[in-house]
Amino acid sequence: MDLENTSLKRRSDFGDIQRNSSTSAKRLRLSRDEISTVRGSVDYFAATFPLDRLDYAFPPVVFRHQLYSTLPLLTRTEINREIDLLQKRNAILVFKIDPHSDELLMIRSDDYREHVRGFVRDHRLRDYLILERFLDHVHHFDITVTKGDLTTNGATFSDLEIQVLVAVGVLVHRDVGAWWLSFPGVGQFMRALQSGRDKLLKMVRTAKNSTVLESGRGRGAGRGGPGGEGSHATPQGMMLRP
Repeated sequence: MDLENTSLKRRSDFGDIQRNSSTSAKRLRLSRDEISTVRGSVDYFAATFPLDRLDYAFPPVVFRHQLYSTLPLLTRTEINREIDLLQKRNAILVFKIDPHSDELLMIRSDDYREHVRGFVRDHRLRDYLILERFLDHVHHFDITVTKGDLTTNGATFSDLEIQVLVAVGVLVHRDVGAWWLSFPGVGQFMRALQSGRDKLLKMVRTAKNSTVLESGRGRGAGRGGPGGEGSHATPQGMMLRP
């Protein structure tokens, strides 16, 4: 069962209306000026995550670097400590989606459960009881989930059931007997994230090049014509003198 390459269906219209109403209400309650705690920042970024523009394919995701940039009065160590506390209180789940990066992202526990259950409904999965049992125990799991984690604390997932969890996307293979904690659609999320970053980088480079060109024209003005020293006007435009 390869669900990673299966297109994610949109939630029902009723579900969309509920989420839009909920998100709008949260945005009204949270203003950026009021954010002074890690929990407040997590709630703010989760409430402003563009679910509608992403077709509700992903849960509201918050990156750790977003907290670093919005809480200048706290050190990174203090922010990391508060993230750990929120994780221990089962308020958030923490993920590492790129093994080659130190970047972490967070999803509020309720948002994570809603996303997984929505994925199960949309794809009419017959193994929903396995997923429900996983959600009952997910607060015991860290960024990395081991075989021991999946067979203790009342979890007792069989090898076949673990294969189902991997197929759905709540676990991603890391090593023998170890998995990354994940969420359905993470591959599509990573592609969308990389595409967005590439487009942003291209825009920055274009703007920078335009600024350099404009600066060069400004310095050249008055020295032999609008195009600078060594140029002259022609019906076809500015031409360099040989």
